[in-house]
Amino acid sequence: MASNSPKSYRDSGIGLKVALPKGGLMGNVSDIMNKVGFIVPGYDESSRVYRLMADKPEGVFVKVFSEKDIPVQVAVGNYDIGITGDDWVSELTSKYRKIAIVKVLGLGFANDSLYAVSAPGEDIESMRKKSEEKTVTIVSEYPNIAEKFARSSMIPSYRVLPVWGRATSYIPEGADIAIIRV
Repeated sequence: MASNSPKSYRDSGIGLKVALPKGGLMGNVSDIMNKVGFIVPGYDESSRVYRLMADKPEGVFVKVFSEKDIPVQVAVGNYDIGITGDDWVSELTSKYRKIAIVKVLGLGFANDSLYAVSAPGEDIESMRKKSEEKTVTIVSEYPNIAEKFARSSMIPSYRVLPVWGRATSYIPEGADIAIIRV
């Protein structure tokens, strides 16, 4: 029986599937790829195309994702390799410790760190005391890391509020602690 559907990338001789980031890392990743001869026309900061084929090497399918989605796509086997920040790999592996992800190489241009921040004068000890009277709210784009932070900080009563985007705007009105990338 013949199918009327278009050929998928698997039927078109594609050997390698690569997940690349959109957003802040895109310019640096594109520069590095061009320097090493990995040529993907249309992968640059001005592009809005999310499915691309590499000119060099041939047979490489590229899809552009939000950074946070790349470790999941690689871990479940949808893509063979991906480029993303360590923070998103840590977010996934802090909950799923046995996930099949291997860090191959750091590219050296993303030197951000994650911090737990609170209102002036607040620290971990004051959060522990506060949690005896009320639930401490932790807001973050990284809910798994926030959960791990709360447990390791021994905050007895907390809730994690996951958000998309910057969590700094929630302090001090909507949350007691924010886990942020700086």
